[in-house]
Amino acid sequence: MSEKTHWKKSFNSPYLGSWDLEENQVEITLTIKAANSEMTKDLKENTIKNVIYFEENYKPMIVNSGNSKVIKHLSGSNYLEDWIGTHITIYAKEIKAFGENHEALRIRSVTNFEDTLNDLKALFDLKKVTLKENELKRANSIIDNKETASYSKLTSILNSK
Repeated sequence: MSEKTHWKKSFNSPYLGSWDLEENQVEITLTIKAANSEMTKDLKENTIKNVIYFEENYKPMIVNSGNSKVIKHLSGSNYLEDWIGTHITIYAKEIKAFGENHEALRIRSVTNFEDTLNDLKALFDLKKVTLKENELKRANSIIDNKETASYSKLTSILNSK
């Protein structure tokens, strides 16, 4: 199957958007490395927004008020500086805004980080004989290095085998 390109990717936004999720990626689990209130860049209206950065290799994400409240709850703190190290799951949800339907990124808690990893390891053990050598190496790397951002994609690949 060839990889498809979302039409919004051509605008090359410096921030994470729903179009950055792979076609078969329902959600990604990431770890907050930094959180700042900063002037946005390369947008129609550059204003001061909350922006989070990730330990994993993903673009930073502008967090609106609703997503900020979720992170506040998950981290247990009102302060951006205390959000560092918080694990979050990001998913796309269709919303109505500005009179149109849009896909927007939403944040929720990680269901159970260790259970997710254990489920992935069990699935991997069942399916590893069906993997090509390069897939096997990559899967081992994802599991060994706890690359949480790749869990859902690896799960999808393993389930398709």
